Amino acid sequence: MKHLFSIMIFAVVMTSCKDDEMRPSLDNLSGMYERAIRSEDQEYWYIYGLVFNKDGNFEQRITIRETEHGEDLGYASLVLGNFSVKGENLTWELQEFYHWPYQEQAQPYGQRNDLIPQDETNSFSQSGTIKLLDQGHVLSISFPCNDVLSSCIGEMIYKRVK
Repeated sequence: MKHLFSIMIFAVVMTSCKDDEMRPSLDNLSGMYERAIRSEDQEYWYIYGLVFNKDGNFEQRITIRETEHGEDLGYASLVLGNFSVKGENLTWELQEFYHWPYQEQAQPYGQRNDLIPQDETNSFSQSGTIKLLDQGHVLSISFPCNDVLSSCIGEMIYKRVK
């Protein structure tokens, strides 16, 4: 009996120590997440942001900052679409694409309202794995390699900012 009690305690401890992982849902996923990458040659921070709304809409944006945690100077691109979550499966449909014509401008960013729509781009869907870690403060997204899109990025980690 004493041995059985020890096994039960061990099982409870092991199952409760799983990186404080939460099951993703529309409610607990709702918010803004970011990951930052420094561009050494341009001396800017590129902030890859995701905003998930409870109604199933989302936006994927790239903004530019002078410092990692500073104010956004402007937008490099913006994608709008819809998403759904079933367990750890994320599917998003990318529908509207906007970009800043940086090659024609003095700065690599512009205001959101000045972004140019990409009319020739068709919407498409992507499905992958999503995890909410650290009690929902960290978001992990990974998509399988896609030969059509020539992308094989691997796991992307975002931090909740709102």
